[in-house]
Amino acid sequence: MENRMKWTDPDFKDLRLGFEVTAYVYVR
Repeated sequence: MENRMKWTDPDFKDLRLGFEVTAYVYVR
C-alpha cells in the first residue's frame, strides 16, 4: 500500500492512508 504512493509529509501520508483505506473498502 505504501509502495504505491510515497508521501514525505506525515499529514499527507495520514490523509492518504485514510483515503486509500476508505476507497479500498468502498470500491470493494
